Amino acid sequence: FVCYTDDPKGLDPKVEARALPGHLRGWWGKAFLFSPEAGFSEGCRVLYLDLDLAIVGSLAKLLDFRGDFLTLSTAGIFCELAPEGLNSSVILWTAGGKFAPLFQRLTEACLHFVHRFDHWLDMNLGDVPSLQEHYPGVVEDYSSR
Repeated sequence: FVCYTDDPKGLDPKVEARALPGHLRGWWGKAFLFSPEAGFSEGCRVLYLDLDLAIVGSLAKLLDFRGDFLTLSTAGIFCELAPEGLNSSVILWTAGGKFAPLFQRLTEACLHFVHRFDHWLDMNLGDVPSLQEHYPGVVEDYSSR
């Protein structure tokens, strides 16, 4: 496991801690994961999980997905205002140059005017497969219960 964090204290020794660039705050640090500097080799499968998720079962099903990119849809997520957008709490992708522009195109203007990283994904990727569509019931939104 690799954990990108600004505070590696308390991590299990089996977890490799890597630093995020200091100029990206909050959710914008996710963009760095698509850069060559993040250290994922070309063709490597990457499963990203927000640290505030509660994992209550196996993630093995997700690793069966063979497409280039998979993330959550905002549909059915209580706190989301846009029912047809993307939610980046869970992302699975194939590392490599195809997605590097998610980091390379990120300018100061984008950081200022684009509200969230999820919106940035939506603007750059458009219609991508959703986790809920491919694996119904694997991810639950407990805030709507």
